Amino acid sequence: MRSEHHIPRYVSLSLALVGCIALVSCSKTAEQSLAPDATVDALPPGISCDFDESIGLATATSLSAGQTLTGRICPVQDQDWFRFNTGTDSRVDVQLQMAGEFSAVIPTYAIVTPDGTPVAQGNSRAGVAQGRHCVTPGEHILVVRDATDAHQDLRNDYELIVTTGAEPDALEPNNTSATATGLAPNSPKNGLIACAGDEDWYRFEVDARYILTLQLEMEIADFQPRVEVISPAGQTILSVSSGASSRVDTQLLETLALEEVGTYFIRVTDNNLQDTDLDTPYSVNIRLEQDLDQNEPNDEPEDSTAIPALDCGDEWTEWVELEGTFGTDGDVDFFRAPLTGCEPGVLEAEVIFNTDGLTEAQSNSIQAAISLL
Repeated sequence: MRSEHHIPRYVSLSLALVGCIALVSCSKTAEQSLAPDATVDALPPGISCDFDESIGLATATSLSAGQTLTGRICPVQDQDWFRFNTGTDSRVDVQLQMAGEFSAVIPTYAIVTPDGTPVAQGNSRAGVAQGRHCVTPGEHILVVRDATDAHQDLRNDYELIVTTGAEPDALEPNNTSATATGLAPNSPKNGLIACAGDEDWYRFEVDARYILTLQLEMEIADFQPRVEVISPAGQTILSVSSGASSRVDTQLLETLALEEVGTYFIRVTDNNLQDTDLDTPYSVNIRLEQDLDQNEPNDEPEDSTAIPALDCGDEWTEWVELEGTFGTDGDVDFFRAPLTGCEPGVLEAEVIFNTDGLTEAQSNSIQAAISLL
């Protein structure tokens, strides 16, 4: 288990010698590709479909928030279009399911703007399509269909209910790097994953090499949080998630060396960008400590710290001492020792770790090791 407080320690090293979404075709408009084709419907004698006029954007039926509507997916490739207005609300909750116990239809839906631009799509599980979506306040269109466009149901209705609500996260909008919320060290921020695909961005700046300690805490929730750190160059340098957040409280604690000067970003999302929880906020916090290791960066052989050249002779050379720190979890420091006159020779290296001021548990948790390559 990691210690919550990072304590930089000096290490002494000595050497010596001896596409498009599913609802819209790439070659058609949204309305053309979603229009039903009655010619593919082959019904047994005596059974027929009640055709409705809701066949596209222009003929969408009005839907009021909170109203439960019923309809049928019939004939094959049938789609029912509904028009609704969120007013000033920016959150839409959709629940769509078949009323009958058995049906070949797998109901799904999509939300588009009045001009047909896709906004959101339902998440179908066990015959139920549902989702909580963040939208721009105003008018939207919802279209219902069979997920495969290959089935119909002449006997069973589907049930659809749409509700709207205000944005519960006081930090919104912060869904992009351009609208990221400022995050100062030791000043935690609370946020909510309030809709499918919600991304919460935070930003902070460093003017030198620092060690970042990143902490995310949350009580048991209905989504699995993922937190990422993005460098000033736009690269994701850390990505961690909690897979047990529905059973136990989340405690994510990571340390990371920040090697670039500039603005860093932290992005918090649901792990699969589908699940949400309006009632359970998370807390994100950072700590910054200046990296005391003057040899960094030397985490790779090509960045190794040079040691003065050593020459093999009849006697042992003097010890060459260098100091460094274990700044982050998994920190590896490489040193390069140019050798001359060794045909062959003996190289001796020793690592001494200063444990002054550490508790017994802290001392036991850190084990220095050295490898000669």
